Amino acid sequence: MLLTVPGVVFPPWLVQTRSALGSFDGGWTVNALIHALWDPLVGGVILCALWAARRYWSRTNTLLQWLARSTYAAFILHPPIVVGLGVLMLT
Repeated sequence: MLLTVPGVVFPPWLVQTRSALGSFDGGWTVNALIHALWDPLVGGVILCALWAARRYWSRTNTLLQWLARSTYAAFILHPPIVVGLGVLMLT
């Protein structure tokens, strides 16, 4: 997944130079240009990942069956854990 490298490089660079390069709200600024180019790139990476998952990972195996049975419990248990950790971090 070489296309995910810009996701690691560009966002920190944007945050560090945000005030010097203008706002993300639009207009003719460097940040507005990067944001306009960034959105289609991320959308393309997501579409490629979905295509690859559908094409290559549509077969089932023992690990995927176990993960499928475990997902419901993860969705039930993770909200109280996340909220509890968030409350602990605030205090």
